[in-house]
Amino acid sequence: MYRINVYRERGDKERARRRQVGIAAGVGLLVGVELLLIGLLALSGNLLAERNEELRRSITQLNAQVDTSPPPPEVRFARALVQAREERVDWTPLLHAVGRRTPDDVILSRIAMGSKLGDGGTQGIDLEGQNTTEVNSMEALLRFMNALRADSTLAARFPTVSLAGADEERSQTFRIICRKSSARPGGNS
Repeated sequence: MYRINVYRERGDKERARRRQVGIAAGVGLLVGVELLLIGLLALSGNLLAERNEELRRSITQLNAQVDTSPPPPEVRFARALVQAREERVDWTPLLHAVGRRTPDDVILSRIAMGSKLGDGGTQGIDLEGQNTTEVNSMEALLRFMNALRADSTLAARFPTVSLAGADEERSQTFRIICRKSSARPGGNS
């Protein structure tokens, strides 16, 4: 026997109701998943905040331990080695600059360089020599000193160039010092 649907509106209403129930169930499922994800994000945010606070406390404790304990001998040696390397001077370009800036009428009889020159104990270069010009020997020395100051290679390492001594009566001898600071030999600043 064949079934004939005489009341089509009833079937349409039933299908519409099923569709609405399906849509409501789908929306409810999506809202439930979203609420679950929001809850998980909130929970993980709280867990991360707690972990962050724990790490901050441990960093504070470690800093306190580092500040109170003296460094081992290996660390002290490594620090001293790094400091020595940073203070090391490449003398080749500095000597080249002195040679470039030395005028023809100046004869250098002694060039001393090192990290503990003179009584001041300052790193630098000591230049001793004679001025061969007969007239205005002090002007020639001042020009030489200004040329040393103007050289960028020397000025970068030893900005202070000063006259430590000059004796015009003994063949116009002089002593010029190049230093990091204005410390003069003999301990005077």
